[in-house]
Amino acid sequence: YWYGTLNERRECLATCIWRSREDALEAIKLPKHMIAAKLAHQMYDFYELEKYWLFFSSSQIYFQKIHGATKLY
Repeated sequence: YWYGTLNERRECLATCIWRSREDALEAIKLPKHMIAAKLAHQMYDFYELEKYWLFFSSSQIYFQKIHGATKLY
């Protein structure tokens, strides 16, 4: 998990990376994640969830966006 600071457009590009969908589903049940999720609507004007597949080769990292991002207000 990485949580950055606001940029000049007041965006915060927080990032979570899990090894699998199953790991992600387990992680969202953890107490700190649930607290953060409940606070998001109070802290931000809006937020958008984007999902990517992350692939590794011997020399590069590839990101493939999963279509159907969720915009929440």
